[in-house]
Amino acid sequence: MTRIPTITRRRALGDVACLGLAAAIGLGAVTQAAAETTLERARQTGYIRVGFANEAPFGYATPDGS
Repeated sequence: MTRIPTITRRRALGDVACLGLAAAIGLGAVTQAAAETTLERARQTGYIRVGFANEAPFGYATPDGS
């Protein structure tokens, strides 16, 4: 007869922690390889996109666009 392994809370938390650590290391390597600063991206594209909430008191646009 095959014995079914018992899953304990400690084992499950350990597995989740290992997966999280592996994901963080993997994402860190990808982020560092493809990282560019906002200034570099603005210089490359030639423009900066700005957004704001169009509601008082946070910010609003007047009819002339200012």
